[in-house]
Amino acid sequence: MAILLDRFSDACKYSKEYQGDGWGATYYQQGRWQSHHEIRPIWESDLKFLRHSQVVLLHARSASFGEAPNITNNMPFETDRFSFVFNGELRGVRLAAPGRIGAEKIFRFILNFYRGNLEEAIKKAVPIIERRVQYIRAMNFIILDKLEGRFYVYSSFSEDPDYFTMHNLRSDDVVISSDPIPSLEQFPIHQNLLEVI
Repeated sequence: MAILLDRFSDACKYSKEYQGDGWGATYYQQGRWQSHHEIRPIWESDLKFLRHSQVVLLHARSASFGEAPNITNNMPFETDRFSFVFNGELRGVRLAAPGRIGAEKIFRFILNFYRGNLEEAIKKAVPIIERRVQYIRAMNFIILDKLEGRFYVYSSFSEDPDYFTMHNLRSDDVVISSDPIPSLEQFPIHQNLLEVI
């Protein structure tokens, strides 16, 4: 975990898209789910407290459209059961869902369709979201089901595949990342296909 945290921090620091407007984590440690958010860049933060976690869902943020950094906009967004992170950009969004920023609106919109089956909810919500936006530069997201310990991963983008292609380590450990992690054999996650890991 320590190596992965260091590599994630470095990837954010040297990313071609600025990722220094704060960060957040949902993590499982000492038998319970916890969360943490900071406004400073992840590479300036002490991540030692995460090193003994069995599961970490981590997100570094780039505030969009000239918005000032605000810790309440840092992901993961959470409910008691689900945690959500998003990487992408949608333009001309018309969604009737609560939320301070677009990513939170997408999360809440998906949950509007949840009736006990998250995979089904995502498959119903995504086509509607796609119809209600003018342009999708990218819509990559992960929803962690904390009760089942499963990750629901969706990836879609129309430009910059080097940046937006998500990767997964297929082994007993789950490592999903926006950038491939050196020395790990990771595979691209297919576009427009929901993967449950």
